[in-house]
Parts: sequence; structure tokens; C-alpha cells
Amino acid sequence: MVTIVIGIFYLSTSTSTTPTTPTTLTKSSNLSPDPNTLQIVGLGGRIVKDKNWVWFDGERFDSADPITFQVLYTGFRAGYAKDKNKVWSLTTFNGIFFTEIPEADASTFQSLGGGYAQDKSKFWHYGYIQRDPDFMGDFVLKELTNVDPTTFKVLMNGYAQDKNNTYLNGQITKK
Repeated sequence: MVTIVIGIFYLSTSTSTTPTTPTTLTKSSNLSPDPNTLQIVGLGGRIVKDKNWVWFDGERFDSADPITFQVLYTGFRAGYAKDKNKVWSLTTFNGIFFTEIPEADASTFQSLGGGYAQDKSKFWHYGYIQRDPDFMGDFVLKELTNVDPTTFKVLMNGYAQDKNNTYLNGQITKK
């Protein structure tokens, strides 16, 4: 017997990478995962899938393909997930928030670590940014521009570098 703890799941869908207000899904009380095909996908069992659906904190996520769905990176309360059709940034701060990255190519999208990711033509950084020491920060998805794909590499502690720039949490720190 499989027991799933029902929690809170939030979903937001956007046509841009600017933050959106998440919406709450209705509990799927009459449905439960198939215990014979159930697999833990990520976040210590908070994200699971079976042959029919992907589940987050016990809530069914109808937009994801369960066969190809995977969590790519989870760092400090942030990460990426994808299936054969879509890519999402995810945050685990006060619930689970997923935001679609509609301009990402799911077939070539990959996490590079440290909050950085790329597809065939673009680079992103997703992570916690504290803009003011007196206030809480935000989880921000930032598309990086003018990145040299042949020399780009992720370093440590939020740093990345290519032949043109050094980045800290997706921001150019020096040229």
C-alpha cells in the first residue's frame, strides 16, 4: 500500500519569464496514484509519477506527460523540470510553484547546475535573488543574453563564465 501525503500545490503558467501569481489546484480526492507504477521523481518524494499522471504534494498535474516528465535540477528551493513538450522552473518556497518557460525548447533543454540551464539557442538562470538586505528576496528566472555557448561553464557558488563575461546568479559581474 502506498500512502501519499496531500499537501499544497500551486501552478502558474505564463507567456513570459516575468513572475506570475500562482493559482491553487483543486484536490483530486477521488483519484490516487497507481501503486504498481508509482515512481519518486524528485524533492524527496514530493514529486511522483505513475503511468497516467504526475503528482506534486498529492495533487495531480494534468499539463505534464508522465512518461517523459523529469526533474532536472533542484538547488536551494529552486530548479527545473520538463517533459517532451514543456519546460518549467520550479520553486519549493511555501508550497511547490511551477512556471512554464514557453520559449524553452524541451527537446534540447538541460540543466547545467547552479541554477543555470540552456537549450539549443538560449541560456537561463533561476534562483533566489535578495535585492535588499532588509526584505525577503524573490525567485527570479532570467534569460541571459550574448552568451558564448562554446566557452560557457558553471563554476561554484552561483558563478558562471564565458569568454565575454563572469556571471553571479545570472547577473554580469564583470566583462
